[in-house]
Amino acid sequence: MTLEFRSLRENELPQWFEHVSGIFRKTPRSYFERHWYADPWRDLEGIRVAMDAGRIVGTVRAFRRYVYLGGDAIPMGGIGEVSTRPDYRGQGVSYRLLEDALRTMEAWGTAVSMLFASRHGHYARHGWSLVRNPLRSLIVRPKKAEAEDGIRPLDLAAEGDLKQVSQLYARFSRSMEGPVVRRNDDCYWHRWVAEEWGQGFGLFRDGRLVGYVALKQQSDGRLFLQEFAFDPVCPAGGPSMADMPAVLLEQAVAGFGPLARQVVFPTILDPDNLLGADQAPILEDWMVKVVRPEILSPSATAVIQALLAEKAAAPPRFWFWPTDWF
Repeated sequence: MTLEFRSLRENELPQWFEHVSGIFRKTPRSYFERHWYADPWRDLEGIRVAMDAGRIVGTVRAFRRYVYLGGDAIPMGGIGEVSTRPDYRGQGVSYRLLEDALRTMEAWGTAVSMLFASRHGHYARHGWSLVRNPLRSLIVRPKKAEAEDGIRPLDLAAEGDLKQVSQLYARFSRSMEGPVVRRNDDCYWHRWVAEEWGQGFGLFRDGRLVGYVALKQQSDGRLFLQEFAFDPVCPAGGPSMADMPAVLLEQAVAGFGPLARQVVFPTILDPDNLLGADQAPILEDWMVKVVRPEILSPSATAVIQALLAEKAAAPPRFWFWPTDWF
């Protein structure tokens, strides 16, 4: 059997959508279509395919992103859509495709690569290292917002909301390690973020957004925290940084109905566990690989070294928002 390994061609996109949705049966084709057409940085060179007589039998997609590391915007290559037809597994197809993806990312000038996976050994063979990020789970009782609370649903289609959310996102995420640099790209905010973040709720003081959370309902009824951002300088009369998670979660949950709901969120939302939450199962583990170390800034290098030295326990304030997952 001789397979052809190369990048996808534009006229093959329909076949590629059919392939990935056929392998990931629980994920609708529309998800993969949206993650292609809503991605302003999409690149056909990043879709690596194995072809047998004109038919796609395996694929890996590399995503072009920038992430905040050490206060700098660092070029990152995400890995997703890793899939091989069942009758071609065990023949090294995925291994070869991942090597192709790494060469593509090197050519792009990618400094670091991230992926989410349960098959850790498969990716460790290519140099990705495991990073576990603990999650917590809490039963939250809804509290309907009063007018004076200044909490309301956010609409990213509204120019005013989009401007304030994107500005607060940039300020807050830059202080963390790992979030995607969204670069205030209207296409990405309108077409990707608006589709993936679920329902957003913001806390306003004197017309200024000082905090927000976005929750997405899972198939089992749980609410997963997609992202959040808080302004460390909250105007007088507003909740403290310690109180803001509880205030926002209670009123955000009210947007999903009158019943108490289980909310799953990253530890960084409440590092001291003031909410009294329980440990939650990890959905998928992160894996990280340095692709071109010479591109990393000194501060980003220090973050990556600390991350990998933690031996599968992420350092404080390291997170990748589920809104941006690929």
